[in-house]
Amino acid sequence: MPLFLNTQLLNQFIPELIKSSENELVLIVPYVQISKTIFKALQVANKNRVQIILIYRENKLNDREKSKLLSLGNISLLHHPHIHSKCYFNGDVLIIGSMNLYEYSELNNREMGSLFVHQELGDSLGVYTFCDQEIEVDSSDFFNDAKREMAAIVVSASVEHISRYYRESKFDVTILMSAYEQCQALCDLFSRYFLNKKFSPQKIYGDVYNATCLNYYDRIEVSWDDRRWILTINEPDSTLNELFGEWKQTYEEYEFSGFKYYWNSIKEPIYLYADWNHKMWEEDLELSEKIQQWKTGIDQIIAKYRNISKR
Repeated sequence: MPLFLNTQLLNQFIPELIKSSENELVLIVPYVQISKTIFKALQVANKNRVQIILIYRENKLNDREKSKLLSLGNISLLHHPHIHSKCYFNGDVLIIGSMNLYEYSELNNREMGSLFVHQELGDSLGVYTFCDQEIEVDSSDFFNDAKREMAAIVVSASVEHISRYYRESKFDVTILMSAYEQCQALCDLFSRYFLNKKFSPQKIYGDVYNATCLNYYDRIEVSWDDRRWILTINEPDSTLNELFGEWKQTYEEYEFSGFKYYWNSIKEPIYLYADWNHKMWEEDLELSEKIQQWKTGIDQIIAKYRNISKR
């Protein structure tokens, strides 16, 4: 169930939505005259390496505003002759309403809007806290419909300026993809850097998919699951019991440098996490380097499996 926003709440929630973006941010508004509050929020997102996509109405962005926006290195500017919708989306939270990114509107107009939260963010009761407000999450169907419309606007718009990130890669706005498309894009990325290890989307439940290599090594399946890797050893219980007993003799959470991992029982897979306090995980690492380091952690677990099982 969406949260109703009046002018005061729109002025509070739109900057927070911008600042809380993690990877990408899509802003679709016909008219742009950035206030200090909004620009500061955009600077925060830009500093956090968020890719900002702003789509506005053709011929409705003056040179002064354009110059200000282009000071943000991670911004892409597109225009469209028929834009009249106003929406703000960071992948998790969506605001649809009447307010433009226009300082006059913030100060003088009576505006209305609604805030929607993606279903995956909710707790066991389907509630998510944003800006100290408890908000009921909304269905995947709603978000899929909204993302399809935003993606159609992006495709049909004309490019005014494109960020370096999108110039050097396909202009795929990940947060506007369906869950399956997002997982497929991740599979393509992993398959590229893992070379002969091929990943494919595997449905977990509902609209949730994991990027999975079904035969990473004989009888071992490897999946990416939201900031961690899952390694499933497909052996009979009798073999797993024997393997688990020997494994635990040398098991230690931080056994592999740069990682921590858990294997609690034969009924559970092995969970591999990064040890973010380790020097190997530096913030300025290229994506290819990070993926290669993840591969190192996975391969160390498989090496231990091979040593114990003699396979």
